[in-house]
Amino acid sequence: MTAIRTIVLMMAMAATPAFAADRCGDADGNGAVTVTDGVQVLRAAVGLGSSCTLARCDLDDSGAVSVTDGVNVLRDAAGLPVNLACPGETPACTAATVRVTLAAPQPIGAATLTLDYPEGLVTLPGSGDAAAARVTILTGGSLVNDGSPNDRDDDVTFTLISSEGVGAGELLSVRFDCLAGAPTAAQFGCTVADATAPDGLTPVAGAGCTATVTSE
Repeated sequence: MTAIRTIVLMMAMAATPAFAADRCGDADGNGAVTVTDGVQVLRAAVGLGSSCTLARCDLDDSGAVSVTDGVNVLRDAAGLPVNLACPGETPACTAATVRVTLAAPQPIGAATLTLDYPEGLVTLPGSGDAAAARVTILTGGSLVNDGSPNDRDDDVTFTLISSEGVGAGELLSVRFDCLAGAPTAAQFGCTVADATAPDGLTPVAGAGCTATVTSE
């Protein structure tokens, strides 16, 4: 798996084109199955950003995108026989709301939270602090400047500062515009870094976060 991740990271990726009707194996939605599609599927299989949807990339209809699916896309691109059994049309999607839940062994007074998102599938209007209009704070604790969200076009970062501390539980939600079919939670990543207690000195080890997705 490590070798596959390294190979995928070293390959230059072209800009994602406009999406066409779903075709099994056509990860980027340009109407043809190519080696580039195989790379996109392998990226999805190892948890990297990708334009994949199950309707395009789950070639064996297993309910998940795997390395085997990536190999089969490469076989199809090379004209070799392969069984295509994608699950069908991707559910329509106009917006996807991602809810972020904080996991921490004690209240956090300061930290940086990063929410990675699949830029080929969802987007936020504008950039930088324009993301604030799409963010809703869910925690009962107060956050300075509502977390100061900053959209960097493939992730949103938050500066979590709270004098009384923010504990474990639902923290915030972000409403994205969909560019294609409904994204899955596995296509978003969430990390917490540099967490300290409300005293500003004591490190908080083991802090993290998870994301869930609701599409409409």
